[in-house]
Amino acid sequence: LCRGRLVEAAAGLDEATLLDPGHAAGHLLLGYAHDHLGRPERAAERFALASALMKADPRPYRYWARAELVQGRPERAVRVYGLALDRTGTPGLDAEYRYQRGHARLLLGRYPDAADDFSAAVGLHPVAARLGRSVARENLGDAVGA
Repeated sequence: LCRGRLVEAAAGLDEATLLDPGHAAGHLLLGYAHDHLGRPERAAERFALASALMKADPRPYRYWARAELVQGRPERAVRVYGLALDRTGTPGLDAEYRYQRGHARLLLGRYPDAADDFSAAVGLHPVAARLGRSVARENLGDAVGA
């Protein structure tokens, strides 16, 4: 969608979610619109609402966590990925969320936790996860003076 159409869509979705605040898909789509319009704070709010309304579905958490990272809030992203992991039992999604959470933990300097997440994600992203795990372990060694 072009930006003008996306602005129109966001306005319509905003109105729809005001009329029906329990419409999970409306909040999710409005989050997408805000995300693509460069409004990560508003996107995170909508993704959080969609996640609360879609309790059993871990997918909205991916977008919420990403919006938190875009705003420079990796600690929040780690918590959101944790919420997603509490709700998924799908190996592919588990590995994806662990991989993404590993990146957020690297940003926070939480190297042992990042290494654990990357280790759990090796099946999904074999090369990237091993690289992330190596970076985490290398930084952990630097942190303890090894």
